[in-house]
Amino acid sequence: MTELDGSRTAGELAADDPAAVRLFERLGIDYCCGGKRTLSDICAGQQLSIEELAGMLRQEREKSTPDLAEGNWNEATLGELCDHIVETHHAYLRRELPRLTGLIDKVISAHAAGHPELITLRQVFADLRAEL
Repeated sequence: MTELDGSRTAGELAADDPAAVRLFERLGIDYCCGGKRTLSDICAGQQLSIEELAGMLRQEREKSTPDLAEGNWNEATLGELCDHIVETHHAYLRRELPRLTGLIDKVISAHAAGHPELITLRQVFADLRAEL
């Protein structure tokens, strides 16, 4: 049985599941302005079954979710804990922050005329990124 409902839209799934966003980006599927398309329509256009898309989404979730059970951090040395933080969480930020910057720029170029507050969002995010 599939975990996806073909009547859901790309935008709905993207809003609920960050792994879906990464999968859609990899497949060239518009989940923002074109986000009202149903998953069934998207699958037909991509020549995928809904089950195949669900499997790809499961794989994307597994790739993007750190394994929290990989160590007993109460017994780890300070060095081991620091290494884990750098290798897992800092690596995640180095990968995701540039991607998010690109997405913000894309949204601003498409919607800033009607939403000037997006310009402020870009600066707040840039400040956050610099701090991190």
